[in-house]
Amino acid sequence: MEYSHLSTFERGRVDVLHQLGWSCRAIVKVLNRHYSTIAREFIRYQTENGSDSPEKAQSVYVKRRLRSRPQGKWTEEIARK
Repeated sequence: MEYSHLSTFERGRVDVLHQLGWSCRAIVKVLNRHYSTIAREFIRYQTENGSDSPEKAQSVYVKRRLRSRPQGKWTEEIARK
C-alpha cells in the first residue's frame, strides 16, 4: 500500500478549511485524501501542538521523521580501525 505525507501547503489548506467550519469529510473531498489521513492531522494538532497550527504540525512531523530513521552503526572508533 502506497501513501504520501501531507505537504506544508496541504496542512495549511486543512487548517484554513477547518477554521471556516468545513467538516473533515468535506476537506477530504477537496484534497482528494483518505479520511483517516485528515482525521489524524486533527488529532495531531490537538495532542502534540495544543493548537490548530499547520506550522507547528509540520515541525513536529519533521522531528518525528528524524527520530524514526535508524542511526546506523558508524562510530569514530570503527572509522579509526
